[in-house]
Amino acid sequence: MHKFPKYLASFAAAVPVFFICWLAFVGTFARWEMLAGIGVAVIAAVMACIVRNADDAQFRPYPRDLLQLVFVLWLFVQGAYEILWVAMRDLLGGRKAVSAFRLLNFETGKISDPHSTGRRALAVIYTTMAPNFIVLGINVRDQQLLFHQIQRGDIPKLLKNLGARA
Repeated sequence: MHKFPKYLASFAAAVPVFFICWLAFVGTFARWEMLAGIGVAVIAAVMACIVRNADDAQFRPYPRDLLQLVFVLWLFVQGAYEILWVAMRDLLGGRKAVSAFRLLNFETGKISDPHSTGRRALAVIYTTMAPNFIVLGINVRDQQLLFHQIQRGDIPKLLKNLGARA
């Protein structure tokens, strides 16, 4: 019961932030959007409090893992070029792209280690920022990462630096 005020303060701070994000997302002040935004903000704040106070939600990546952000811009540009190339080739009747689901060995670390959790989260976030990649999940027990590519290609250096073993 002694943690309730802390949860309440966290919830009260999160609701307005999520509501402002909702308004920025919808871009209108229509009554129904405002009402929906309040509901969404409350639900998002509840979920944020649950995740924030979960025992296994520790996120402490090493600085070298955070620095992999420098590769994201290149990954984004490369992915945008790849999507444009695939679309143009498809529109002009050329060879169809072979999109691929791929399973990759990945150094996941221990499930309860905050540094490993941070590295796994950054691998998902950074890689999924590219328009041609989406990470579908990381299996910690089997130490594998499942992702989809628009066109099968090389494993990004960023993902290798975060623990992928090609």
